Amino acid sequence: MAIYEVHLGSWARVPEEGNRFLTYAELAHRLVPYVKEMGFTHIELLPVMEHPFSGSWGYQVLGFFAPTSRFGPPEDFKLFVDACHQAGIGVILDWVPGPFPEGRARPGAASTARRSSSTPIRARASTRTGAR
Repeated sequence: MAIYEVHLGSWARVPEEGNRFLTYAELAHRLVPYVKEMGFTHIELLPVMEHPFSGSWGYQVLGFFAPTSRFGPPEDFKLFVDACHQAGIGVILDWVPGPFPEGRARPGAASTARRSSSTPIRARASTRTGAR
């Protein structure tokens, strides 16, 4: 067993198009043959869940149930995984259950946006009576 660990957004870019990320379909055509040629049996993808900051490499998760749209639609992610399997390459997904992003991008931020992060809810004045 030999595992090639990779962050899809960092593996290669398209410099002539503003240094954009490769799509899942493009990665299927370029990354999968490379991994196979190098003799790896598996590819481990750094987190592919949606995340707000590309520089976090996916370690600031917004949602667990769909791959990021940075590289294309979910159908193209399925195409990428299928290309791996057709080439005999197993796919391992790096799953990150803990680190959520800070600020408005964090899960539940829309419902808590009016709260101060340094003031516990129970310590805030009541909006009805002004009491604490």
